[in-house]
Amino acid sequence: MRFEKRKAAEYAVYVILFLFFVLIFHWSPLAGDDWIYASEVRYSNVIAQTVYAYMTWSGRVLSEFWGFVFTDHKIIWEISGAFLMVLTVWSVLKLERKPYRTADVLFAVFLVLTVPRMIRTQTYSFAVGYAAYFIPIPLWLIHLILLKGYLLEDRKSAGSVIIMAILSIIIPLHMENMSVLLAFTNFAAVVYALYMKKCDRNLWILLGCAVIGCLIMFLAPGTAVRLEDDFSQTEALNLSRIVNNWKPFLYMSLYFADAVNTCLCLIMAAKLWFRENRSRTDLLCIAVFAAELVLTWTNGFANPFIDTLWCIIWYGTLIYVLRSNALQVFLVLGCLAADGIMVLSPSFPERTAVYGVYCMIALTSLLLREVPLRLRLEKALTCLCAAGVLLGFAHFGRIYYQVHLINIVRIAQVRYYQKRPDAGEAWFLAYPLGTIHSANIDYEEDVDHIWGFKEYYYLNQDMHLNFYYLDEYDRQSIMAELPEE
Repeated sequence: MRFEKRKAAEYAVYVILFLFFVLIFHWSPLAGDDWIYASEVRYSNVIAQTVYAYMTWSGRVLSEFWGFVFTDHKIIWEISGAFLMVLTVWSVLKLERKPYRTADVLFAVFLVLTVPRMIRTQTYSFAVGYAAYFIPIPLWLIHLILLKGYLLEDRKSAGSVIIMAILSIIIPLHMENMSVLLAFTNFAAVVYALYMKKCDRNLWILLGCAVIGCLIMFLAPGTAVRLEDDFSQTEALNLSRIVNNWKPFLYMSLYFADAVNTCLCLIMAAKLWFRENRSRTDLLCIAVFAAELVLTWTNGFANPFIDTLWCIIWYGTLIYVLRSNALQVFLVLGCLAADGIMVLSPSFPERTAVYGVYCMIALTSLLLREVPLRLRLEKALTCLCAAGVLLGFAHFGRIYYQVHLINIVRIAQVRYYQKRPDAGEAWFLAYPLGTIHSANIDYEEDVDHIWGFKEYYYLNQDMHLNFYYLDEYDRQSIMAELPEE
């Protein structure tokens, strides 16, 4: 009976999470690159535009495909995007075959809701960003579940190998650093098998499939075109590029995800503190976790050399404590692989850290499940996690309800200027910072988004656009901006 109640509670959480994200995605307007994608596919078709993008823009075949689909039919993004959010939580829980509690389900949802703001705005509520950055996360987690079962639990079947082979090809076709993470995943499986003195042909096949996916991505004609300006004056391994990206790497790997890092440090410290026969080494590790907790909320040392030293200490300590669990060690290394490859990139925007953050989300969720709890403590933890989820819902709901109101005003303003194509200037209400990515155009040099906005909304291309901000974004102030016909 208790198991049935627990399962019912889990399914209820999934349904609520799905409906919640359907609403959030519905309230999130197309913006920035979304305007461009929607305009480009308007007079063509998704397949033709995907092929054209592969030849002239990038090798992100599936990202481009889904970007055109989502912007052409937004309801597909709203429904499938919400489903993938639920699938991600489910996949995190299924990484370990051990039974999980209602508190573990709520905790995983809480972590998903607490990703850093720049990741949220550039992946969750941004159609093209969601297609490029978020979709491969649940796919990679499913691949990891199957690979773990195959390699560590002797759950081998032809079906699982075929699915992993397909995933190994399609996952890299979404994003460059995800392609590296996927290749690293399959390479790590081969190395682990060899370490265990096993030579499994299927694992080599999976590694080969990952290489094929990476080659399709990186050898695309569009990739060379896109990177021509960035690499025209220098080699990819130029030292100055690595130096410039090193500080963002440290910041995003060590301190970026405040909530996830906090939970991870507290769980790790508690795990060591309540261990039987606690040693001096355990106390030293607890001190490291306490220091990381403080540094997370103070943004580190602000000195690349000291932060680099701390990076070695932090990840070394984490791997040392987790050394007996291959999956947990892999998640730490996966975070480093996904973020580390970005030091070779022309740029290192915050959204690219999403894979490292999700490695830490998965790790933190797994660690909480290892904490044994008596019934009273389990109920208390369930209530605490439920409160955290409700706060996350309230935070998201407040932000995107405000966005919804602003979108009502903006659409009314668009219609106003559609009827007045000869107006020399147009004024549009701007979204507050930290809500919708690239929804405002603040620079005259942003010619692509200017063109995309006008084309998407059927505005005169000669019209000058102005985006203005309000001092207060309460409901009354927002709705007062509705234009008078």
